[in-house]
Amino acid sequence: MKIYLIFAGLACALLFTACKKDNKPNNNNNNNNLSPDQPKTYIEEIQASSGGTLTTTYNMTYDDQKRLVSMISVSGVNYKQIFNYSANSYTVDSYLDDQPDINEIFWIGANALVDSTLQYNNTNDTSTEKYFYNNAGQRIQLKEYNFHNGVSTLTMITNYTYDNVGNLTSEASSNLTITYEYTDVTYTLNVGQKYFDAPKFFISKMTGNGVSGTHTYTFDDKKRLTKDELDLSDFSKFTKTYIY
Repeated sequence: MKIYLIFAGLACALLFTACKKDNKPNNNNNNNNLSPDQPKTYIEEIQASSGGTLTTTYNMTYDDQKRLVSMISVSGVNYKQIFNYSANSYTVDSYLDDQPDINEIFWIGANALVDSTLQYNNTNDTSTEKYFYNNAGQRIQLKEYNFHNGVSTLTMITNYTYDNVGNLTSEASSNLTITYEYTDVTYTLNVGQKYFDAPKFFISKMTGNGVSGTHTYTFDDKKRLTKDELDLSDFSKFTKTYIY
């Protein structure tokens, strides 16, 4: 999603802003290129505070540079993202119920991270983003714009702060501030999102919009993340499971 990861997730409505789409695969989009440290299946389960549960399973493929090229649901929500890469940019096409939903192009800057984006959806609404980084490659600001008739109108600015080891500690916009606390476990999850700055350690707790959430992690015997359980203070729960 827009925090580091960037998967579809209804829990984003509680704490996150996330989630980007995928692009059409190139000729290398098969799991022959799958690193043993990259998950081939991703499962997300959202348990609402009212008691309802939604579970969706995605198959994931990568190219020969270990970049994500597709994430396609095989159960639950009928959703897929397709990624297509070129030298200085990539695109992501999202489909819901087999219909085009969102298209987005990401331009890559000289620091090999996302510099800016242009997105339009199935109602032809268009938005753009501009990312700013410090010398350490940490995102320090994001500006979001609506785009209409060739004119961009600034709609939101989000500022990011970090601790002395490089962990994101807060992101603050005009209507929402999210703060983060961390474990001492080095972040190792690799889902092929190389053009976004990644965290240094796994998050232990996050707080925002009047809701707090605590993470519990499970790892396999190779120290790969297999489950991330986020328990929220409104009694809902968001679980991510990774199969390698």
